[in-house]
Amino acid sequence: MRSGCLALMAAVGLWAASGCSDDAPAPTASSAPTSTSPAATTPEQSATVETPASEGAPAAFRERFALPQCAPITVDQGRVDPAALQDCLLSSDAQREGAEVLVTSNTVEGDPIKTYYRALPGEGLEVFTDATADSFGSEGWRHVRCVDVAAAVENLDSCQEA
Repeated sequence: MRSGCLALMAAVGLWAASGCSDDAPAPTASSAPTSTSPAATTPEQSATVETPASEGAPAAFRERFALPQCAPITVDQGRVDPAALQDCLLSSDAQREGAEVLVTSNTVEGDPIKTYYRALPGEGLEVFTDATADSFGSEGWRHVRCVDVAAAVENLDSCQEA
């Protein structure tokens, strides 16, 4: 509850800081803080698909079809709470229509690693990891497919390279 209040206060702060003039751009959903509360992680009816500016993104990522989006999740370091992923990827809506959630985690050095989890109805889970900003890591992309969505949310070891 507290994180939801903080997110709301931050979003209002962004709106207020954007100015009241007609030429000031309004804040966008991507500029608002993220939340990992269960209510915020269920798929929304949106066809927006984030495509990074990196030309190094694999064709499978750049050409993927749109799925309903869950609220992005940000973690400082370490693993994301599986419950946050489950709320998005194992919901009845996700099982029927699919769902995508972006998880951004930071390395010890503060470099962002973006992981896109995609629940594909009847096809399992597809995961794209963008480590191109990790200056001390692989600095590349990884693409895996997982048959069992529930097991993969807990651990990607059962997944196969795509």
